Amino acid sequence: MNEKHVLELLNTYSIMYKDEKAEVDKIKDFINKGNCFNKYNKIGHITASAFIIDYKKENTLLTHHKKLNKWLQLGGHIEISDISIYQSALREAYEESSLNSLCFVSKDIFDIDIHLINYKLGNSHYHFDLRFLLKADIYENFKISNESINLKWINLNTLDKYNPNWSMLKMRQKIVRHFQDKNV
Repeated sequence: MNEKHVLELLNTYSIMYKDEKAEVDKIKDFINKGNCFNKYNKIGHITASAFIIDYKKENTLLTHHKKLNKWLQLGGHIEISDISIYQSALREAYEESSLNSLCFVSKDIFDIDIHLINYKLGNSHYHFDLRFLLKADIYENFKISNESINLKWINLNTLDKYNPNWSMLKMRQKIVRHFQDKNV
């Protein structure tokens, strides 16, 4: 995994989202300390997520995460075999959905989030999550992975009923803004 490339992506992100500079700086500081992609790092690690929307930009595919018992975007840990942050996000999305129609809307980072993962056994650590915007065919059959209780296309207007966390709702706002700006 190329730390320099991820830092460049974060620099671009910080220009696009100036109001998130503090979070960007925390992630950059964590990367500069080294060992940031190792999922066994006890402090935390960089993770890669995919916020997947349908072609009409009306729905998002969420997983009801088994360990966390929350509706979330698809994503997770970076593997040693991943050659890029893009491959990590796409691999995670595919592993958790089996969708073949997955593709990037943009190769820019779509969103970031830093959150503490509290597991019952006390192995708490931080996820420094880099989120990418992907799209997929809502009519393609998906498979629920063993990491999930359920997988479901959810209308963006009802996202807060599944997960009212600001981190999720911020992504919905960005979707609206992204496609209004581009007139797509």
